[in-house]
Amino acid sequence: MAKLREKAETMKKGGHTVMHTICLKDNWTLTVLGKNVYDIPETPIETKVPSTVYGTLLEKGLIPDPFYRDNELDALKLMENDFAYETEIVIGEEDRKADRLFLHFDGIDTIADVYLNGEKIGSADNMNRVWEYDITDLVAGDAADTVYQVKVVLHSPTKFIAEEEAKCPVGAASDAMPGFPHIRKAACMYGWDWGPRLPDAGLFREASVLGLVGAGGIGAPLIFSMNQYAWEKAGAIMLGFILLVWFIHMGSEKIGAGN
Repeated sequence: MAKLREKAETMKKGGHTVMHTICLKDNWTLTVLGKNVYDIPETPIETKVPSTVYGTLLEKGLIPDPFYRDNELDALKLMENDFAYETEIVIGEEDRKADRLFLHFDGIDTIADVYLNGEKIGSADNMNRVWEYDITDLVAGDAADTVYQVKVVLHSPTKFIAEEEAKCPVGAASDAMPGFPHIRKAACMYGWDWGPRLPDAGLFREASVLGLVGAGGIGAPLIFSMNQYAWEKAGAIMLGFILLVWFIHMGSEKIGAGN
């Protein structure tokens, strides 16, 4: 259960926004979902974050070295499966003083759905960016010792490109898997003249719960929308702000004219 903070800054300084950080590094499990080429049971395997599927399974002795001889072939078949990362977290009383709380991932590889206590709170489809999910309303009013289950389901990266390629063929380099341009994932994982086809998956960078203090007004949601490249949401916030300013301006003119 993740409840220890490696880094925590909890005070407002000069009115500026300050972050709480609950680092979610330990006490994760990885599960290979469904029947697979290695006959790995569908039971949780202890791991940590950052980590990857291949890295965890190799460390636990559940797969052979995928870079040895033709082991690459079975390792590639494994990526036809889905995988689940899971952990439990507690958001303490001090952290609940934050104005907004976000489940934050510095790197998700790649096609994923994210759940909190069994409720889907968002998806991911790009390993080259940060992903954040607002959990403020989901944990509001709960006791400080409430335990939350975090689950990230990683979907098959090979099935994804095959399905997308069937819809819209784009081809690929002769040494790479057809359809790899359809996914925002390191292209070299799908093979090249110098490398094997090993499209790994995982939570390959740090994960945390971020608490935002001093998050009043539109500043915080606007900043987080822009950080998440959620341009429609950011645009809607900016449009709302512009309309608000316009209404205030028009109202001021009418009041001035009346005087």
